[in-house]
Amino acid sequence: MFLRMAPKDTFLLSADVVASLVAQNIVDKKPSGKQGLAATQAAFDQWQQESGLPLSHISRIISYTVK
Repeated sequence: MFLRMAPKDTFLLSADVVASLVAQNIVDKKPSGKQGLAATQAAFDQWQQESGLPLSHISRIISYTVK
């Protein structure tokens, strides 16, 4: 949250974002280790390249996909 207020474009690993990442088989639980965080960063980097949107927007959009 601090980085967003800084302002630094970043994603948030909210419960909904993590649930979406798990549903898409990017991670199997909330990323906390090197491997999970690297997989999460790679996914967000790819989505940013494909969409041209800031990471904060992608994070919010992904959170809306969870029921």
